[in-house]
Amino acid sequence: MPHLPPQPPQQPDPPRGLPEPGFPPEEYAQRLAGTREAMARDGLDLLLVTAPEDIHYHCGLNHQGHFAVTAGARENAVAAAVHDAMFRAGGDLPGFAPLVRSTDRLDQEHLTWTRREFGPRDGVFLELSAAYGRYHAPLARLHHLDPRDAARHRPAAEASQEAMRALCAALRPDRTAEQVFGAWRAVVEEAIGRPYRRHHCGYLVGIGFPPSWMGGTRTLRPGNPLRLRAGMTFHVQSWLLDERLGTYACSDTALVTEDGCEVLTRTPYPQ
Repeated sequence: MPHLPPQPPQQPDPPRGLPEPGFPPEEYAQRLAGTREAMARDGLDLLLVTAPEDIHYHCGLNHQGHFAVTAGARENAVAAAVHDAMFRAGGDLPGFAPLVRSTDRLDQEHLTWTRREFGPRDGVFLELSAAYGRYHAPLARLHHLDPRDAARHRPAAEASQEAMRALCAALRPDRTAEQVFGAWRAVVEEAIGRPYRRHHCGYLVGIGFPPSWMGGTRTLRPGNPLRLRAGMTFHVQSWLLDERLGTYACSDTALVTEDGCEVLTRTPYPQ
């Protein structure tokens, strides 16, 4: 029998105090007319900025608890446990399936689970988001099952997390997406001592429907002149794959505020 990932001691209670998403049918025509008027005036701006009264939807299912994946667990069993926890907590169907894979396939992005069992020396990568009112707050964590491997890859983890701090410090109004990417890449390249090629370090996120939670092609990447505004929410990412330092990846959801940014996801990084 395959080993299943241990369940949390109890399921988290549904979030309290959040208004139920949606609105009465009689308001539909009024809201639709207003939406059409705003789209005609502001183009795609409605997809760029989250309304202040809706920010809580990003955070509503942001529980700090997490599963401890063990050697012998199958990737599909981990995905099942993730879905079970999300839906029992009151979540909607997320825009994208949870990504569950070992580090030997880390560079094959957007792969979902297989029926493979995790080995005792594997690193486990999880990227997922709950959804509430169609809003999302993705995050990713990488955990090495053996402490010896965690120690081997710790330099990569430290550099990646330092680059994430630089990214978040640059994520503020009037900065461009290219400038934010540059702040992140500068830290990574200083750590590895050479140019580092990565296509982006995050993208706009918010309302999403299957098969995606992304806000289009608005990414934190070289050459993107997109100017940041308060109310934008990004899935910020810090990946580092280097033969000398090791392998590490993490991501969080961050809100651009009037004078900086606020990281909305709270799950701790594995030690």
